[in-house]
Amino acid sequence: MTIYGLEFFGRGLNNTVTVNVGVFTVNPADSTPAVQLGTTTIALTQTTTSLSAMARHAVFSSPITVNGPYAVVVQGVTTNTDTFQLVTNDDGDGQGERLSQVRVLSTVWLNVEDGYGVDADFLAHPIVSYTLAANFSVAGTLCEGDPVSFTSTSSPILNNRFYSQAAFFAQTDASYTWDFGDASTPVNQENPAHTYANAGTYSVTLTDTLFGWTITCTEDTMASLTINEPPTANMTLSSTTVNIGDTVSLTNTSIGSTSCVIDFGDGTPVITSCADTSHIYTVAGTYTVTITATNACGSDSYTQTVTVNAITGIGSSTLENSLSIFPNPATDRFTLRTPLLAGRPLAALYTMSGELVMQVNLAGVTSTEISTSALAAGVYFLRVTDANGTVVKRVDVVK
Repeated sequence: MTIYGLEFFGRGLNNTVTVNVGVFTVNPADSTPAVQLGTTTIALTQTTTSLSAMARHAVFSSPITVNGPYAVVVQGVTTNTDTFQLVTNDDGDGQGERLSQVRVLSTVWLNVEDGYGVDADFLAHPIVSYTLAANFSVAGTLCEGDPVSFTSTSSPILNNRFYSQAAFFAQTDASYTWDFGDASTPVNQENPAHTYANAGTYSVTLTDTLFGWTITCTEDTMASLTINEPPTANMTLSSTTVNIGDTVSLTNTSIGSTSCVIDFGDGTPVITSCADTSHIYTVAGTYTVTITATNACGSDSYTQTVTVNAITGIGSSTLENSLSIFPNPATDRFTLRTPLLAGRPLAALYTMSGELVMQVNLAGVTSTEISTSALAAGVYFLRVTDANGTVVKRVDVVK
């Protein structure tokens, strides 16, 4: 804050009296003047006791910058018998604030109320310039239907009873006007809460008003605020009717999700990702595929049904009954045993999402050792195919 001068009310009692008008830092313990920051001299002439006649304006030759509490002091230049009078507000109007002090014995400062029993304050009006800055912060989920907390981080002068009439009369909220940008009625409150009924982006404006004693100043700030809504879960499947061993591809078409859970409904582990994926069913049946989409404002689920048909035929049935895998779960390897297969028999190992990780030629063999040492722990599907059909078996790899 920069101080340019001081308006006060005073007069010489017997003749014209010269006084010094100064600005001081204050002692934190008792608010008495400490270090002088600047001073000027002004003459107090003899006048009537009306305020208009006693009004004085002391202007400093150089503006004084203060960064904390300060005191203004009016003192006589000489120690002669010349006396002067400074107007205080009526006894009983000081509200017990103990703002005025009188120096006696050259060094001792006595509070007017405690020292003299007068509950009154010296009337003074510093002439200052101050940068009024409007600002605020926001807290909450920022979801439609949930309250959003707004906290003013504006200039603290708005709450200062010395400079703000609103603060002096305990009406500080009047200094803050909020327009939440949703056509609702503006609110006068320092730290309000507001609930947005609909998602969207809103322009929030805070207008600060300093109701000074002689002048009113305003400053405003605007910020965009995005209010979110819960997600909408959705997906598309490549097919809802498949055979055992076929790959079902899932495309995630959810809107507004930050996390997802996909459950293919056959007891295999769920997938905790919003990425597109795929799945292989190993047992015939009807399964409910569920995708659950979540964000900070809630969650939503969407389901579809997939029918998995068994592969009919004598060859496939024979292969199903005679195929064996051991050990299962496997650590570094497992053995696949089959009857002698016809055509171009092939074993293919897939991840849960349908990614092919290896293929083994089964022509002319009935026992094959397959290494899993390079595979991560998890669930895999082994698809065995020959001229008569296809069989899919689950293989668990543990580490």
